[in-house]
Amino acid sequence: MIMPQNFYELVWIFIIYAFIGWCTEVSYAALDTGKFVNRGFLNGPYCPIYGCGVVIVVAILTPLKENLLILFAGSFLLTSVLEYITGYILEKVFHNKWWDYSDKPFNIKGYVCLKFSIYWGLACTFIMDIIHPIIYAAIRFIPFVLGVVLLSIIMCVFAADCIITVTTILKFNKRLKVMDEMAASIHRLSDEIGENIYENVTDVIEKSEKFQETHVELMDKISETKENIYGLPQTAKDKLAETTGAAKDKLAETTGAAKDKFAETTEAAKDKLTETTEAAKEQILWGLAHADVVKISDEEVEFLWGITDEKEAAEKLLDEFGIRLAMVTMGPKGAYLANQNGAAYAKCPKVKPIDTTGAGDIFGGSAVSRLLKTGKAPEELSTEELGFIGQFACTAASISTTQSGGIPSIPEEGAVLARM
Repeated sequence: MIMPQNFYELVWIFIIYAFIGWCTEVSYAALDTGKFVNRGFLNGPYCPIYGCGVVIVVAILTPLKENLLILFAGSFLLTSVLEYITGYILEKVFHNKWWDYSDKPFNIKGYVCLKFSIYWGLACTFIMDIIHPIIYAAIRFIPFVLGVVLLSIIMCVFAADCIITVTTILKFNKRLKVMDEMAASIHRLSDEIGENIYENVTDVIEKSEKFQETHVELMDKISETKENIYGLPQTAKDKLAETTGAAKDKLAETTGAAKDKFAETTEAAKDKLTETTEAAKEQILWGLAHADVVKISDEEVEFLWGITDEKEAAEKLLDEFGIRLAMVTMGPKGAYLANQNGAAYAKCPKVKPIDTTGAGDIFGGSAVSRLLKTGKAPEELSTEELGFIGQFACTAASISTTQSGGIPSIPEEGAVLARM
């Protein structure tokens, strides 16, 4: 008998397979990327989806265990449904995907795909026939009182981990929303500046063209009059001289007015640009004072403070603005990430850029996705984690420049890890 007989055994099965699932994920990531990656939604060494999956398979399919074909088909179906529902809920609640099969054939919205559903079916069949009888025997071997104590400690840690992780991510998403709203406000201000400058310049160009047309017409009339001047009587010549003088005066008056209007418009445009530039700086600085995580370019740093050193810029953000994670990007040279624990440089891989549209946004989004993967607060990241996050974001941004467009150029997580 391998069917759990009570809630106590059910919880043990859940936690044991959640740990085994985490070990499997870490091993797969190590083979795929050559690096240790703490996979999973939570901070601890467990992946709840694996524990849930095995519990469901054991509870439903144990009576069918002797028929391997039905066992495989049931495992295939149950694990696929669980993976789809879990992936959908995680994305809707936390606005982030913990796995994405969009690049795999026969996938359903990136949550499940045929290849991995077959893997889950085979794995559960193997577990039910070989692994689970051993695990279940070990659970029953543990003295009940000792088992309850151990399980109580483990589940308390697990519950605390869940609460901390969910709270941290929800708060972080809320802050990201505020940052997006600030970015939209700054973008609207930038559009207003551009439209004002455009209108002023267009007005000056139109007046300049009108002046040129008037000037040409007057000059043509003067030339025509000169050609006939010698054939006219003296009175006509006097009249012509009078008309020519009046035309010259009118031309001088028109020219002077046009010059004055041009100078006035140019000066107004300069004043408006200066005014709106200072307003933009105020908006950006206000936003920085209310942010926890900041991605800022070296050009923006120079615009705000005249600073050209990324380390000095990061220190200013951390010390004066209370930023918990500062990320200063330097174009193709890479990025500099810093918090109160330390700092790290990240280099961009060499690529042949086609279109840099959206590269900065892709850097920011990629860095935040890796930050959320750690399950840590920004100020808790170690130097090694800062370096890995920066390298991942730089690689993602660099790859995106090899394709045209913004959103279409966002690379898959696997492609980024493979390039690192």
